[in-house]
Amino acid sequence: MKSHLLTALLVVSLATTLRADEKTAPEKHPASDKVYGEWLIRVKPDQVAAYNELIERQGLPLFRAAGGRMVGWWTTLVGDLYEQVTIWEYDSLAAFEKAVASLGGNERFAAFAKLRDPLLAGEESRFLRLAGGALPPRLPEPAATMVHERHRVPLERAVGYLDFMNTSGAGTLRKHGFRPIGPLVVEVGTWSEITYLFPFQSLTQREQLRAAFGAHPDAQAFGAKLGEFVEDVTTRVLIPAPFAQPQDKVSWKAMTSPVLPHLTEVVPGVWATGFSDRHGSANCGWIALADRVVVVDLPRGLAAERFLAEVARIAGKSPRTLVLTNLRAGDAQIVSQLMRHGIETLVTTAAIGSALVESKAISADRLQSISATTAVGDTSAAIDVIPLDGIVGPGGAVVHLPQRRVLFAGPFVINGPHAALVGCNTARWVAALGKLKALAADCVVPGFGSWATPDPVSRQRRYLAELRRQVGFVISQGRPKEHLAGEVRVGGEFLVWAPYDAPTPDDLEHVYREMTVPAAPFEGAEPKRADGPQALVLYADQPHEPGYITEGLPQVFEATGVAAHFTVDVRALSPENLAKVDLLVILRDGLQRPQTGADKEYMWMTQEQQDAIVRFVHAGGAFLNLHNSMGLYPPSGGYLELVGGRYIGHGPLERFRVEVVDPDHPITRGVSNFSVADEQHTPPYDKDKVHLLLENRSDDGTVAAAGWVYEPGKGRLCHLANGHTREALQHPMYQRLLRNAVAWCLRHE
Repeated sequence: MKSHLLTALLVVSLATTLRADEKTAPEKHPASDKVYGEWLIRVKPDQVAAYNELIERQGLPLFRAAGGRMVGWWTTLVGDLYEQVTIWEYDSLAAFEKAVASLGGNERFAAFAKLRDPLLAGEESRFLRLAGGALPPRLPEPAATMVHERHRVPLERAVGYLDFMNTSGAGTLRKHGFRPIGPLVVEVGTWSEITYLFPFQSLTQREQLRAAFGAHPDAQAFGAKLGEFVEDVTTRVLIPAPFAQPQDKVSWKAMTSPVLPHLTEVVPGVWATGFSDRHGSANCGWIALADRVVVVDLPRGLAAERFLAEVARIAGKSPRTLVLTNLRAGDAQIVSQLMRHGIETLVTTAAIGSALVESKAISADRLQSISATTAVGDTSAAIDVIPLDGIVGPGGAVVHLPQRRVLFAGPFVINGPHAALVGCNTARWVAALGKLKALAADCVVPGFGSWATPDPVSRQRRYLAELRRQVGFVISQGRPKEHLAGEVRVGGEFLVWAPYDAPTPDDLEHVYREMTVPAAPFEGAEPKRADGPQALVLYADQPHEPGYITEGLPQVFEATGVAAHFTVDVRALSPENLAKVDLLVILRDGLQRPQTGADKEYMWMTQEQQDAIVRFVHAGGAFLNLHNSMGLYPPSGGYLELVGGRYIGHGPLERFRVEVVDPDHPITRGVSNFSVADEQHTPPYDKDKVHLLLENRSDDGTVAAAGWVYEPGKGRLCHLANGHTREALQHPMYQRLLRNAVAWCLRHE
């Protein structure tokens, strides 16, 4: 029933191809002939213990001997408490039919069935296939809690439903921390029944994710869209049956080799080995397929012929495919040697492939150059190569094994050695690491350094984000790059092999150049109108460090479909840059505090900048003026007159009420009064010019304007007063105000 749909969706965890332009696209998985048998088993209440013992001792060995691979066997925690659910994987329909025939003619199975049937109150079975682009399950699925969702969709809507889920729906839910498995599809009469499995570490994790998602506007939009397709949702919350409890997974098993140092079996069938500091502490690895081995990255300091022979000895198959995630000095020669001694095909990105062909290390006919996620595995192991050129140097990629939850992170995770940043785009690197984290790999092999660190993807992201935060704070105060060495301190919690992996002066200067003009605000490239409305966001000053703002604002633009270009450099606010955007957002005051030279403090906004903003808005541009963006600006010149108010100070940082004055305006739509800990600004405003939307009210009765709008010329302007604290900026009501304000300013309400 549709009335249950949104509630069900908030329970479940309904993949992404990573691109250098930071857009989220669906993760593609190779088409598979695999089929899945699903059984819903109702056990008589007084026979549960006997049934479980029978399955463990006799049933599981029989099912496995017939060729089935168990995805999971669960008991119901929410639903029919005496129901069990089991799903088994088979290589193909023919393999499934063979398994059925094998059991049908097996005397041991007949004896087992004779004991089993009296214990049951009923049983249903279904035959499922993975939809195109679906994420297959692990074998077995180890989650402590599993949500089983069955969506019933009329046949005529099924194509649209699957297209929506594959292009954006599943990606939306992954963005919020959920991990879908499926969809698994079967047609029943005039319906398509589409099943997803959603693993959770615990019931607590499930509730936390559900609550966070429910408070985000994505949930409402997702539920509304899915409601266009789905007629009914059936939900089961499952836990592993006693005989199918998840076992400690075998991973990172140390091995010895006369040839390869630091050899480890990551998971069964996947190996990694590392090399010394003389070779950059680089890592490589390999994956065994049914008839060959796929090698990931290069051996260092070891003859190619000897390396390939050792790989073949360990894996029991010959290495035939090489996937290259990065290219460094001297690598072309190693590639050439590998191609001469057994590697048949090299798979890599367009940038790396072009460089290798140009160096004559490989002929073009043996190169598979890719620009989108490409499958190189087989039915025994799915392997996705994800190209990410233009981020960590000219070329880069990662290798993802979705079924085995392994990620070869290539140059994107440097876990111990110093990560040289010159030539990299650190903003895109941070964004790419966020999307790699969403792949939810259990085992990550860094391109360089140790794999012993828990969650090295998040560690690398935290390091880069912290470095950018500190450098950005220096820039936002108008301080020259000479201040970097004395003010930027990336602490040991962000490092692995401290102090060897601390940022160098070259790294600091590179990030400084990235975050200042002319590279800022568009990373040295023209913004793309095809990506939607463009915004220039000028943020951060001495009282407002960059980190909390970049935690609170990006999701506003993402939710409203706006491509936001953030900058901490006030010089990026220019007539030329305003001509390239549709929306200007400012969250900073008007004072620079370099603390050097004759002008230790000065108002930074020039008359040219004031005039440019006024012309931009009057010509039809949108301006969202936030928090302190009236404070300490030139008292004359046009800017403050345009905004419609003036800063005269604020009270202590304390809790106060934000109250809606006009509940009918598009910006306050869906917003209710709320309390927040913030600075209560008390700006006088032009009551004849602007329309008041919000007021702040302190406990001592002080009331002040907290938000207003008006339409100067052909443009639109909105001022919102809150936003000094992380709590204030991320408050759900304020986030809604921000989203509504962006939409109204751009005339998208």
